Parts: sequence; C-alpha cells; structure tokens
Amino acid sequence: MPGIKEPIYEPRKFYEQSLKQQYHDEASRFFDELVASSKVDVEGNRTHVADYRKTASHLDTEKKNASHFKGWRTFLVVLIVLAFFIGIVLAIAGFANLEKGWVSPVCGVFLVCLGVGLLAYLVKVLNPKIKDLEGKLRELEKTAQTQKDLCFEDLAELNRNYDWNIPGEIMKKTTPVLDLDRYFLVGRFAYLVQKFGLPKDFGEDTTILGVLSGNIQGNPFVLERDLSEQIVDIPYTGSIVITWTTTHHNKDGSYTVTHTETLTATVFHPGPRYDTQTRLIYGNQAAPNLHFTRRPTGADTQDEKKVARFVKKRNKILDKKAKEDLMDDDPTTNFTKIGNDKFDALFGADDRDNETEFRLLYTPLAQKNILDLLTNPLPFGDDFAQVKDGMLNSIASRHSQQFEYDANPARFIDFDVDSAKTKFVSYCDAFIQNLYFDLAPLISIPLYQTHMPDEYIAGTMDEFSNFSTYEHEVMANSLNPAAFRPDEADPRLPLILKVSKAEKDGKDDVVRIRAYSFKTTPRTDFVRKLGGDGHMHTIPVHWVQYDKVEREEGMVVSDIGGTNRSYAEKINDAIRSFVKDGASHYERGLLAYPADGKDRNDEIRQAILSVFSKEKEGVKI
Repeated sequence: MPGIKEPIYEPRKFYEQSLKQQYHDEASRFFDELVASSKVDVEGNRTHVADYRKTASHLDTEKKNASHFKGWRTFLVVLIVLAFFIGIVLAIAGFANLEKGWVSPVCGVFLVCLGVGLLAYLVKVLNPKIKDLEGKLRELEKTAQTQKDLCFEDLAELNRNYDWNIPGEIMKKTTPVLDLDRYFLVGRFAYLVQKFGLPKDFGEDTTILGVLSGNIQGNPFVLERDLSEQIVDIPYTGSIVITWTTTHHNKDGSYTVTHTETLTATVFHPGPRYDTQTRLIYGNQAAPNLHFTRRPTGADTQDEKKVARFVKKRNKILDKKAKEDLMDDDPTTNFTKIGNDKFDALFGADDRDNETEFRLLYTPLAQKNILDLLTNPLPFGDDFAQVKDGMLNSIASRHSQQFEYDANPARFIDFDVDSAKTKFVSYCDAFIQNLYFDLAPLISIPLYQTHMPDEYIAGTMDEFSNFSTYEHEVMANSLNPAAFRPDEADPRLPLILKVSKAEKDGKDDVVRIRAYSFKTTPRTDFVRKLGGDGHMHTIPVHWVQYDKVEREEGMVVSDIGGTNRSYAEKINDAIRSFVKDGASHYERGLLAYPADGKDRNDEIRQAILSVFSKEKEGVKI
C-alpha cells in the first residue's frame, strides 16, 4: 500500500507560494517541449506572423478608406438626385412664370448644372477610385489569407500534437497530492458507488456531459458536468388591441372620442426546462455519520466592518437555534456553536447532525483554512455550496459553472506560436486554479488528507462493463445528436441520453443508449376578456405543446489508447466507411461510435486494430 503523501496544511498558502507558479512553469515547459518535438521553426513563424499582421493592418486601413469613399458616394447620389429634382422643378416653374423674375429659373439651372458636375465627378473620379480600392482589397485579402495559411503551415505539426489530458500530465510533474485519471476508471467508479454511496445514475432526467476523476491520498473524487431536464409550467402571453368611440356633449354640441386599449391574457402549459451544473464529488471515510449543507453567505467579505456586523447578526440567530436545540431528546444531533463566531457565521452548516464528527473535521486549523478561503476575494472568495452526505462530499462553485475542464485539443490550435503559448498556458493556469479551489474546502481539512481509505486502490471492478456509465453518457453526448435523436423530436431541443444496458464485449463496451426529447406542436388558446368598451373579446394566446418521444440505439465504446494525432491520421480514415454517417468521437484514448450489430462491430474493430495495433501496445489501461 502506498504511503501517505505530504499533506497540505495551508491550502491557500500552498497554492499562492508553490503550486500556482510550479504549474505555470511546468505548463510553459510542456508547451516548449511540444514545440521542440514538433520541429517548429519559431523564428520563421514569428517572421511570417509579423508579415501577416502587417498585411492585415494594411487591409483594415484600406477597408476603412473604402468604407469612407462608399459613404461619400452614397451621399453624392442622394445630393445629385435632389439637385436634379429640385433644379428641374424650379426651372420649369420659373420659365413658366418669367414675369415673377429670374431667381427661380436661374437657381433651377444652377442646381441642374451642379447635379451634372457631381454626376461627372461620381462617374469619372469617385467610382474608379472605389473600384481601384476594391481591387486592392481583393489582392490584400488574398495576400493576407496566403500569409495566414503559411503561418498555419508553420504550426501544422504542433497543432496535430495537442492531446487530451494535458493538464493531468502537467499535474503529475507538479504536485504528488492530486492524481488525475486518463478517464473515469470503472474501478474508481465502482469503488465510489460501493464504498461511499455514489449514485450509479443521477436519474432519468439527467445526462452526464463531462467527467474528470482522480484521488487525493487515495480518496477518490469525480468532477462531473450534467444536463438536467424538468417539466415546469411555462407562461405564454397574447394580446389584442381594441378601439371604440364614445360620444360626448357640451354647449357647442357633441363630439366623439376614440379610445384604445391593449388586452392581454396569459396561460400556462407544461414544458421542459434545461439546466447544466458542474459539481465535484469526493469520497472519504472520515466522519461517516455527519451530514450538513452550506451555501455562500453573500456577505461582503472585503469590508471588515460589514463582516463584523454580519457575524454579529448571524450569531444572534445561531444562539437562538442552539438554545432551542437543547430541548431536543437526542443530544448528539443538537446544534452547538463551535466557539468561533466568525467561522460559525460565514461557514454556516448549522443543519449538521453530528457535533462530535463535525469537530473532528473542523479543527482550529481547518477553521482557519476555511475562513482564509471565504474572506479572501481572490481568486473566487465565498462562491461554493457544499453538501456532506455521510462519506460523500459535494462541492458546487460558481467559478466551475463557467469553466470547461475537457482540455479539448481544438481549443489550442493557432497560427502564431507566441499566441498559442499564451493560450495554452493561460488555459492550464485557469484549469489548476478552478480545480484546486473546488478541492480547497476539502483540502482545508487535515483529517481528509491523513485519512487514507482501507483499500486505497480500488480492487473491485464492475463485472458488467469496462467503463463507467458516466463515461458512457459523456461519449454518447459527444457524438452527433442525429445518431440518437428520435424521428419526431424538435432538433432545437437538447437530448437526454441515458444508458439502458451495457455489457462487455472483450475490451469494448456495447451500450444501449435511450434518448428522449420532445415533439413540439404549435397550439392556440382563446381567452375571453372584458374590454373597456363593455364587451367580451377573444384573445388568441399561442403556445407550444411538448410530447415526449424516445428512441434507443446502440453504441460501442473502446479504449484504443493512442493520441489525438494518431486517431486523426489513421483511425478516423480507417473507420469512416464503416461507421454509420461517419459518426465517431475520440478523446482521452476512448473511441465511441454508433453500433450497427455484432458482425458490423467486429468488422469495425478489426479495421481499427489493423492500423492502430502499434499505438495500442504500451497503453496503460
């Protein structure tokens, strides 16, 4: 059994003084190594990029010039039309009434002549100028595109060498405390389910979009992003405008007044609402009987006076709760203040049900660490909700809702080596910062780091499949939705994809995916309403009827190993003619494609192995 790694006793200090810079430097080195292995001519690319940016800048300038001249041309056309129109009118009217003087015909002739002169300037000078500018723009655009293509050619090898799981590879070289998996191992999944009570499934109305797993001192965690759907009453509003007249009398006689009124009506009908959530779930055997919830307090922690007022007000409420709980029969579940007013007020967790175990976790050092997270606005401050449910902890932070942890190689593709490095390192910096500060509330607890699970390494494998259902759903959601969408489903709506069955087929999983969405049908309700004219009116209210539709299709998930580049260059072409609609998805060494039946799947598998056997050798599964 591996030994305990050096604990992190002060998480914020460790991040600020060590991990942040180490990870940044390692990401920078990792990128430089990628550049070197890709044999990129860095200086040559910089020269090509400088040429392109110079041309692009010139192009922008010429576009502004062309826009200026086109605006001037539009103005002249309007002026010419007005000059001719007004001039002709004045001339005709003036010559028809010469007895009134020569001002009108002279002005008319002058305007006509002005129009002729402006027209000549437009045709002879301005239009050729604009045509010349447009020609230059086409040439500049062609030159700029050629130069940009050359820049992309400079970085072609580098762009092909980006891979999934790069943040995890950097993590291995940075800190021994956090271990990230290549994918959500079925052993770790089974361990979390069987040992810690992780739900195998979050319900029929929730599908997993992304997953990242690992461990801290052998204690497993999984960070998952899901899409959930629930049926709610959706309001629909319609309106009509009515008018009527009333007759009034005064000393001068009678008169009518026209009245206008907008009548509105609202109806409610059931329909789906979709929400995404990212949360981190962590298993630890310490304090197994403790349950509590905490939410961000919303306190302005940047103002000490406001914090003091908040703590004072909050503790009055907690004092009252503690007194009321003294009347309960079970003293173990009674709320008792921990003796640190600031911690009690800002952390919350006053619904905790085991004071002894709560104090085992939140020692004075843990309290100090937590307060350091909550009261410091950088990088995120108090932005997380936490639920402890026995041996499972769940963290949902605002910052993680905005960040994509997938490390998709496509996000790093660029034509400028310096810009690419900035993009790459910035993403890695954001990755470690977002992940670390989701874990920080847990790392803040010394017992969670020193308490290793009995097994440490998961020894129980799921007997039915090679991969977790979480990974099945992630891969299904990464395929073209058309592969699963029910025939009548509205393509504008998301799909909820669920695993209905999964079984091993060698090292592959053959999975049945049940997809559901909704058929949408326009409907209209007619609502009667009394108007200001004293009559009832019918208001049409248009709404949408949602009818659930389902479809079940097969999918194969394989661990083919390799890299993003080897897949793009070899496997993709090899299976394109086999896979229905050319639909497949590769990431983190996993390949998914729609299943067409066992014989067809075997044919695809042989096609893959025939071109990928060397890459598959040496892959650690």
